[in-house]
Amino acid sequence: MATTVGSSSSSHKRKRETSNIYQRLMDRQIDSSARHNFIKRSSRERFSNISLERTLDMWGQPVRLVPGDRHRIQELCCTADGLIFGLTTNGVCACFDKSGRHLCVLNHDHNEVVRSLFHNKHNDTLIAVSVFAADQFSCLRCRASAISALRQGICDQFTELFATESLRWPGFVEFDDVNGKVLTLSADMTTYKVWSMTDPAVLLYAFNESRVPEGISEIKISPGVMLLVSHHNKKQTHLALKLLAIEDGTTLRSLKQPMKRDREIEVIEQFNEKLLLKQQGSHLLIIDLLTSRVVKLKDFRVRPTGFIFLYENQTFLSLKDTTITMWNFQGEKLASFEDHKLCLPIPEIEHTSIVYVTHSQDMIISLCDDGDDGSSIHVSSIKSGKCLARIDRQATHERSLITALCYSEETGDIITGDENGRIQVWSN
Repeated sequence: MATTVGSSSSSHKRKRETSNIYQRLMDRQIDSSARHNFIKRSSRERFSNISLERTLDMWGQPVRLVPGDRHRIQELCCTADGLIFGLTTNGVCACFDKSGRHLCVLNHDHNEVVRSLFHNKHNDTLIAVSVFAADQFSCLRCRASAISALRQGICDQFTELFATESLRWPGFVEFDDVNGKVLTLSADMTTYKVWSMTDPAVLLYAFNESRVPEGISEIKISPGVMLLVSHHNKKQTHLALKLLAIEDGTTLRSLKQPMKRDREIEVIEQFNEKLLLKQQGSHLLIIDLLTSRVVKLKDFRVRPTGFIFLYENQTFLSLKDTTITMWNFQGEKLASFEDHKLCLPIPEIEHTSIVYVTHSQDMIISLCDDGDDGSSIHVSSIKSGKCLARIDRQATHERSLITALCYSEETGDIITGDENGRIQVWSN
């Protein structure tokens, strides 16, 4: 709860403020609508006085590893104690502390390109996924550095991960924070392996292409389950699917989903036991994998650019161009977000780079389009779709394009990265 600090010492004012606080606490206990209003007011206050506190420069000393022009920030990551990690499009990764002090560069030298970052909260490490010139930048290599070491500026103490796996294309590594698992595909053996995120050296189980008769096209993961999707051509009338328990890989159900001939699959996503499926020119279908019940979304003929699943609310957000819409799994449209037109300043930027949903799934923070005035950061209620706060970047004379955004749940800071490799920290 925000506390207003002013110069007046009037007892009447103090009494009024005390009464307001008391009333809010009473409201919170009365009913759910009052509690929602309490949360809404608190959210507004949390962001009402937010402003630019400091700017960090990825290209400042000692980040001199890669010659050439500045590159944009493509990924941001922050920890509970205020560490900030920035990753640029040319693969430079640097770490800053909460005061803005530059701590270290994770790249060994200019021959390493960091592709992605993952904060493993299960053992408090930062995992860097990189490619190297020695492999013609073709093989993914993973290493884990303790956050405690990085906080001291030590980046040469790390543990190599998945060294036995050939992570060349089409091999990959996927981090599943919800279930605490890591999925790898070794290209040489075409073997899928599931590892523990608490200790990534622990292999839990493995399986190969033969787990699905037609071969595995892709894998979808959600809480407790993993869905194997078979290869499919447009002449087939069915799509083979297999649902596995994420903990031990046992088969929960095998099924064949009816498909229309001569139509490509545009969307296939999984949320618990629900499957979202859309073929070209058809409606989006919500299929219950356990009962085979199908719900058709008639307002959903256009291919969306992305989905965000809200596990706490049992709903999902669809992203299409600059619009966000919330749906339930009965196919009902629950909300559209007012004053929340997404801004995608560069075509290569994905929606997930400029959209953040809080862990409690009550707010969404996005980079939004303000027309001729450029862009600003908008905070909206997921339940109501109402805009709770708007952070005007123009007031700070910030003219560079934002290319990445994240939010620190612990400090309440909004962190943005721009086209010039700079990071901005916005604080209340």
